Amino acid sequence: MDLVNVLRELIPCIKGKWFIGDGALLGLTREKKLISYDNDIDLYFLEDTTIDLTDSILEQQQYYICNKIYNPNNDKEKHNPWLEYCSIIKLRNPKFNRSQVLLEAKKDYHLKKIISKFTNNHIDIFIIKKDGDRYYVENERKNHPRIYKEDDLQLIENYDLGFKVFIPNNAEDILEQTYGKNWHVPDPNFKYY
Repeated sequence: MDLVNVLRELIPCIKGKWFIGDGALLGLTREKKLISYDNDIDLYFLEDTTIDLTDSILEQQQYYICNKIYNPNNDKEKHNPWLEYCSIIKLRNPKFNRSQVLLEAKKDYHLKKIISKFTNNHIDIFIIKKDGDRYYVENERKNHPRIYKEDDLQLIENYDLGFKVFIPNNAEDILEQTYGKNWHVPDPNFKYY
């Protein structure tokens, strides 16, 4: 099942307010489709939004900073659990040098590592929490959390994938904050690893 069909299967299972963000938002806004080399779609849920996969072929795995929704019949994502865990330590402690990351990871890797079950094509679910008049993405960097304003959560319908999805009304502003002023021009030298 390709990525678009994973999303199409997931949408009826969602109850609440959600929107597409990051690379998928970039592709939809810039090219009216997903970016060809992207293997995930980032969805942002307000904290009272839920998913019920009872009647779906999709499965869910809680993974370090987000939940992963995937079709178990797709090719399994290959991860190095040690490197993934070290990446999470670095994300949560951006001032750590390599030695500090390795020492911190070594302390409880055997207890806290997560072996991935999700597949190449998957949906990442990030939760947005409210704090006063601002919203932030749960589990992001402590010193650089992504902050959303009420205006960022004014959503519009988008049908570029052939079915209804939601994107922020001010997608261009969000993309500029995320990718810089030239977000609308594809980088010919970009390499996806």
